[in-house]
Amino acid sequence: MLDETQYLKFKSKKLASIFSSRDSNILELGSGYGWNLISLRYHGFTGELYGIDISPTAVQLCNEISDHLKLAIKAQVLDIKYIKKDSIDTSLFDIILIYQVLEQLPEDIEAILYNIVHLFPNKKFFLIESASELFPKSLSDILTRIYIKKQNYQNTVLKNLRKLENEGLIFNFGFQRYRCSGKYGHENIIIKFDT
Repeated sequence: MLDETQYLKFKSKKLASIFSSRDSNILELGSGYGWNLISLRYHGFTGELYGIDISPTAVQLCNEISDHLKLAIKAQVLDIKYIKKDSIDTSLFDIILIYQVLEQLPEDIEAILYNIVHLFPNKKFFLIESASELFPKSLSDILTRIYIKKQNYQNTVLKNLRKLENEGLIFNFGFQRYRCSGKYGHENIIIKFDT
């Protein structure tokens, strides 16, 4: 039986381990109710932690949890597809985190990547996305695996990042396996690059 507490502890510890500095200012695009940001704060991150999400309900919940637990995390309602220079102070952040968001927007990946690369110069990016080829071959994962392959978003992300790299807009581009859920589920891919 799945022990949710163990799973959440493992996942949050794993997320915290990918960042080298605990005092980085991190902006999460598509932060939902703030689980990733809360995890980072729980693991000793002292920098500014900020999230944006399209869902007013998720943003409200993130801010309420943060206030209740005195975590100093802030979130605002903003659509990742329409971020502009005047919608957020881009100079505040060192790291941009996008965790399993692009898979939900496969038709907009190229425009989103081009926009955020231009909006956030001199930043480190971490994109964490599901990787269908890393899924265990169990029956329970078949539908998710088929969905990811059908959407082809991972190849679209990588193709567009290669294009950005060739245009000199990003550098230090690379990716690796990211075991974020251990025995509890599939692995992801973490894509890193600098602008």
